[in-house]
Amino acid sequence: MNSIKKTTVIAALSFLTSGFLSADSARDFVDQAINAMGGKMAISRMQHFQAQGRIELESWGISLIGKLEICVDNSKIHRRLDLQYGKRSFPMIDAFDGKIAWQNQFGRLMDVPALNFQNEQAHDLSLLINPEVQFVAKEKKDLAGQQVQAVEAILGQQRTTFYFNIQTHLPVEIDYKDFFYDDKGTRDLIDRSVRYEKFESFDGILFPTQIVKNKKGKKEETITITSINFHPKIKKDLFDRPIEPMDFRWYEEMME
Repeated sequence: MNSIKKTTVIAALSFLTSGFLSADSARDFVDQAINAMGGKMAISRMQHFQAQGRIELESWGISLIGKLEICVDNSKIHRRLDLQYGKRSFPMIDAFDGKIAWQNQFGRLMDVPALNFQNEQAHDLSLLINPEVQFVAKEKKDLAGQQVQAVEAILGQQRTTFYFNIQTHLPVEIDYKDFFYDDKGTRDLIDRSVRYEKFESFDGILFPTQIVKNKKGKKEETITITSINFHPKIKKDLFDRPIEPMDFRWYEEMME
């Protein structure tokens, strides 16, 4: 009997120390992360900003590098990219108006479901301050040379996994499942991840100045933030899909 009790106690202790923690512990990790970034108000302000920097896109088997200006207003997003390829450069706009993801690429205006900005916005840091989200602590592991604690965020049927640095409490990575639309119009459920690196303080908010996005385990884009404004004056129609024809002059110049 004593042997059975001893085995039971050992098994229980093993479970408790294996990296899987209670819901209270998960909440503690989330609260520590919120405080590390500047508090709930800081994360709320991260949903409305304008930033400048650089972007590196891995697409079509080539790497495109250029300047980036990004505006975010809650679920809406607008990105202007001035990309460089060889000796040529060309602008491109990616945007999401809250319902439709659209793009102005090579002088063509089109709807682009594959951008999936709505899913990116649904799996971001704002989940940490959403009162409807439940948190479940998962395993501890090494990630990008850091010891991290995994915490799953559950919102209805949506699942998002956060990885927090155990020492700094800052988020290291977010993993989630996403639908990918291919050129044929079909969609597959794939793995996506967002890596946060090089946090710096802006107006009292600790913000990652390097963001690496991966699709199906491969790097998709790297964003480097050089400046950010959390009090921007953004025109409401900035995110709206244009109705008028695009200006093709720059496209014609690039093709010369």
